[in-house]
Amino acid sequence: MAKPSVTFADPRVAVLSVLSTVTNKGVKLPDQMALPTNPTADPYVLIAHDATFPRYPVDENVTIRVTCFDGSAESFALAYAQTVRALLLSTRTVKWRSIHALTGPTPSTDRVTGFHMASFTVSIHMAPVNG
Repeated sequence: MAKPSVTFADPRVAVLSVLSTVTNKGVKLPDQMALPTNPTADPYVLIAHDATFPRYPVDENVTIRVTCFDGSAESFALAYAQTVRALLLSTRTVKWRSIHALTGPTPSTDRVTGFHMASFTVSIHMAPVNG
């Protein structure tokens, strides 16, 4: 018996599409990243894919890291991350079976730019695209 061919959507794109519909801030993938010159006027979200845990034949869990930048104050970056996390965790979509909080949000400062940021991670149980 042949094994089924199962594929999964890019989890970063799935998160990007969800967040783009619920927030009016900039949302970017790392390969699209160009730091804004003024994050105070233009807060944004960066989405990264940290890990994949496949469970053959039809299961895949991924860890996604979301970093929210806001140049005005550390407390604003943290509040922004808390809001983005709540929006993401409360969204139901066909792109995934379930989503759960892992870490954060944790505030920090970008060492290169000095921009305030806060990061969190989520675990997403992806839904198969086919199979």
